[in-house]
Amino acid sequence: MASTRRKISCTEVYHVMSHGVNKEKIFAKNTEREKMLSIFKEYAEKYDVEIYGYCIMNNHIHLLLKAQLEELSGYMQKTISEYAIYYNWKKERRGHVFQGRFKSECIENEAYYWNCLRYIHNNPVNANFIKDCENYKYSSMKEYLSGKKYLIHEKAFLHLQNRFGEIGLFRAFHKKANVFIHKDLPEEVWELYKKDARIIVFNSMNSFGIEEKMRFWDTPKLRNGIIQIICKELKISKKKAERLLGEIVNPHLPSEGF
Repeated sequence: MASTRRKISCTEVYHVMSHGVNKEKIFAKNTEREKMLSIFKEYAEKYDVEIYGYCIMNNHIHLLLKAQLEELSGYMQKTISEYAIYYNWKKERRGHVFQGRFKSECIENEAYYWNCLRYIHNNPVNANFIKDCENYKYSSMKEYLSGKKYLIHEKAFLHLQNRFGEIGLFRAFHKKANVFIHKDLPEEVWELYKKDARIIVFNSMNSFGIEEKMRFWDTPKLRNGIIQIICKELKISKKKAERLLGEIVNPHLPSEGF
């Protein structure tokens, strides 16, 4: 089957993602994350790419960069391939390290650019690694805050200066809720939905004086009301909202059918 042709961004800016095969933790150790960073840096000097943001998680990576599509493809193929050789050698294994082709999302306006960068920086927070994205070592947030360039392009600092003026406003921007849901790894997006849905359920329980979550199933009118709120707030279907509520209220129940 032929692969889907990549969309071309009118700004040449892309949000790029790739994750380990079978969700394997291919960046479980600091040495592995540092190796990936060094490979990104090495090939950024060989390809015509401008990196504006990045984050290396346990089993996947995020990049925000500017490049022509041909350069982007070459850069990603080289970096992923070289890390795969290193990882297989280190683990004394063979086979694929990354799951299929890397994913790319077109970033075509300034608002989406900044929300995407914030989303990338807050990945470790959303994954419950840390409470504040400023404390994560393997993302571009540390470069922005220190002003010391390692991987991100010098234009990234100019973009920050033109948009925020001072670093304090940039920090505050990262504390705000991200209303944009990016075309990310399916399991990661689902966890973000669940995180927001939990807040809706918690607030509803307080409003109606309910202490036990399972009482939702005994009160169809209330349950349906919460489902409607989840649909509206998260802009998802009723079927997905029912599944979310099912996993939140009783995580031991099978998710199918909700």
